[in-house]
Amino acid sequence: MIEVVYVGKIIMILFLTMSSCQRQVSCHKGDIEIIDVLNRNHPIEINLYDIVDSVKYVPLGTGECLLSEIECIKNDGKFYFVKDSRGVFVFDEEGYFINEVGHRGIGPGEYVYSDNFYLDRDNKLVCLICNSARKILQYTYSGAYSNTIQLDTEDANIEYAMMCGQGELIAYYPLPNDYSQNQSEYSVFRIKNDSLIGETLLKAKEIGTQNIHYPFLHYPIALLDNQYFFISVLSNELFVYEGGQIMPGYYVNIPENEPSEDFIEEHKDLNFF
Repeated sequence: MIEVVYVGKIIMILFLTMSSCQRQVSCHKGDIEIIDVLNRNHPIEINLYDIVDSVKYVPLGTGECLLSEIECIKNDGKFYFVKDSRGVFVFDEEGYFINEVGHRGIGPGEYVYSDNFYLDRDNKLVCLICNSARKILQYTYSGAYSNTIQLDTEDANIEYAMMCGQGELIAYYPLPNDYSQNQSEYSVFRIKNDSLIGETLLKAKEIGTQNIHYPFLHYPIALLDNQYFFISVLSNELFVYEGGQIMPGYYVNIPENEPSEDFIEEHKDLNFF
């Protein structure tokens, strides 16, 4: 039996508010609100219930489904979708196992390996991202195969994805080891003829060291009060997605993290992780 903590809205509340009495928005950088982070050297202890709406414990009944290390959990209404190293499994709101999503294999509608998944809540679909096979497999909540969406080679390195807006898919990419391979940190995709047509929302930073890539962010996109927020690697800007565009919405008043161009040039041949 495994316990899972489900906390609503925690990602963005942790980042934006920390506590309503511990920070303030003091001024603007152009049209961007600046978030002043107070007491940086002497943090104040905050109660969990100051920053979350609720906490719910759901013990998973794994008698029929022995899970390995859990990689990701998503929720839609009465269903929990749990991904481990073997696949994606569905549990009800009480934690009882319902079904597996698809199956691993080489047959039609099967997959050898999936990197991550996202939910198409409007159409009640579980979408498995298979970067190595350059495709996204769609399944119903009951686990039945539905459709395959093809990915172009340059788009098939999705680290994280979320549906938003009018059928739009927002994808996050890790920093590439070769900038020429992928020039987007965030892209928006729209489905056309079972293919994804994408465009860059936020360009990738030109940082790379030989054969190493840098995922950095596991949950870079969050929904709060019907707005989509994006965190950028090595940046203290918080971006907002509106009307098909991504724009800076908040600026956290902490030192810049992104290396300077001189630093990058000086260390461009260094191999590090």
